Amino acid sequence: MWAELRGKLSATTSLERAERWEDVLTSSVFGTLRYLSDDVLCACLRAARNLRGKHLAIADDTAWDLDFWPNRLGWVREPDVVVTGRDRFTSAVRQLVVVEVKYRSGKSNRTDASTLPEDDPVCPARVSGDQLSDLLEDARREVGASGVHVSVVYLTAHLTMPTEQLQESVAALADASKSAADEIYWVGWMELDRVLARCRSEASGPRQHLAALDDLRALLQRRGLGYFSARWPSVRQPGPWLFQTPMVASPPTGWRWPTDPVAGAGWRFDRVLPVGGRLLWPVAIPHLEPNWRFER
Repeated sequence: MWAELRGKLSATTSLERAERWEDVLTSSVFGTLRYLSDDVLCACLRAARNLRGKHLAIADDTAWDLDFWPNRLGWVREPDVVVTGRDRFTSAVRQLVVVEVKYRSGKSNRTDASTLPEDDPVCPARVSGDQLSDLLEDARREVGASGVHVSVVYLTAHLTMPTEQLQESVAALADASKSAADEIYWVGWMELDRVLARCRSEASGPRQHLAALDDLRALLQRRGLGYFSARWPSVRQPGPWLFQTPMVASPPTGWRWPTDPVAGAGWRFDRVLPVGGRLLWPVAIPHLEPNWRFER
């Protein structure tokens, strides 16, 4: 992590020198989470949502083990991180979470079973080619009928849930049902940063614990994966701008301001229309793959 925070690794560093950026990011973030309290990892996992909007259920008394790029017998895919949840008192395994980490790439799908391990008992017909679907099937085969709950968390840089990608993964499962849709989750890096910020504000542990949370957030900010927040000077007197709505009960559809900048506001719009400025947006803000975003 410190090699990147100190500029030894940068966005211009070749993939050969920095290995693969996703692997570096995975190692830095989850390698640090491994040494923090279980409550922090629980909070990060609970931020994940499935297609039905349900958050990943995590019991409070769960202790976690993290396994990085494990070579697990019988698995078709190599997972980035396998998180095993155990009962804190009995050590019995109760949950298996497979985390697939993405930075600048999408799912690593494939259309054939040519990369199956030799002498693997898995029938190639059961290999869907969809990365998330294959990972979930791998985890299911491992736990069998033990009753251990399995799920896949897709961690990406999307600003909103990549619904189409998750739908493709659910459809690729052998039992593409509503219950199957509950086992594939998504969380964005920016949401993870918000969780870490909340954990940091509520933390009261040792100095090393607080420093690790600060370092994690600094790393995400450096990668451009931190959530955006901004403050600007407040206007002492009410400014002559307003939200305009078609009806009282409707959401705002635009924002108007005068041609002349507000005196003493400390900010201004770069472009001012001759008859006053106006910024409009749709009533229903797009949720799926929007074609707009905020620039930092």
